[in-house]
Amino acid sequence: MWEIYSIGDSAFLEQVLNAVAMITGTGDFTSMVRIGLLIGVLMDSVQALMQGGRGINFQHVLVSWLVFATMFGPSTRVSIEDAYTGQVRVVDNVPIGVAAAGSTISTVGFQITRLFETAFSTPAMTEYGFASSLQSLIKVRKQVMDRSGLGDANRVAGSDIEQSWFNYIKECTLIGIDIGQKNLDQVLSDPNPMTAIRFDSRIYGTRIMLSGSSSDLDCTDAYSQLKLMTESTFIPRLKQVLSASLGTSSATDTDDVIRNALNNLGLASVNTQEYMTASVLLPIYEQSVTGKYMDDQAFTAAVMVNQAIEQRNTQWAAEQTLFQSIVRPMMTF
Repeated sequence: MWEIYSIGDSAFLEQVLNAVAMITGTGDFTSMVRIGLLIGVLMDSVQALMQGGRGINFQHVLVSWLVFATMFGPSTRVSIEDAYTGQVRVVDNVPIGVAAAGSTISTVGFQITRLFETAFSTPAMTEYGFASSLQSLIKVRKQVMDRSGLGDANRVAGSDIEQSWFNYIKECTLIGIDIGQKNLDQVLSDPNPMTAIRFDSRIYGTRIMLSGSSSDLDCTDAYSQLKLMTESTFIPRLKQVLSASLGTSSATDTDDVIRNALNNLGLASVNTQEYMTASVLLPIYEQSVTGKYMDDQAFTAAVMVNQAIEQRNTQWAAEQTLFQSIVRPMMTF
């Protein structure tokens, strides 16, 4: 049995080898080769006549026939091993030439890749798979895009974290931007998401829902309580919620997966907790913009912002799906 390592789409490679086995197993394929062999004999004959009739080079035809008989005569079994998951797919009746070439090339390439990973340890493609770091971060972003994805983390200790931050950003952060006490560029570029949305004011206030009760507080006190609840209770619970989508068994493992993904992408300076916080707060911030327009009775602007967000999310999802569906089969060969 010959073994082929696949870093692309192993199911696609299985279908290709099945097709090769079916085509070469028919009499039509042999007939096609015979026709080609006959054309080769005729071409050698014409070439001999053009050279003064010094003889026909039958050795060329003989070598061609021997190569074909060796490569496509006997068949063998091939096992295709997915380099990422370890899943094995078996294909029978594959011509030995195809099996030998595929096995040799894939084995040499796979082992060379493993060797180079010893010196260049990121991103460990043979272990984690193509674009695994990006996929891990995308899973986090997708999970927290709406309150349903937050799950139990949003309702921890009888709170409503998502609604509380929505109210705070709409009635504090955006107010600060409107009256010129906060700069929009600084809000969007600040590396610390909690600092970015902070607006200290004893005049303006909002309503937050924490620990099973609603409280009307000024922006300064509301921020302090929301920050404490988010960092001490919400984020640890969110790590447990993310365990299912990231395939981890504990909050610690979830943190390690995100940390490794950031490191592999050259973002070692980014704090994992800040990344998760930013992933949660960004969609809430966008929803708050729509909510503020609604409060200001700017209904057309609210609809335009909401449609723009939906179109952007749809485009991103389509681009990712299209890219993944194309690149994995391409990597098969």
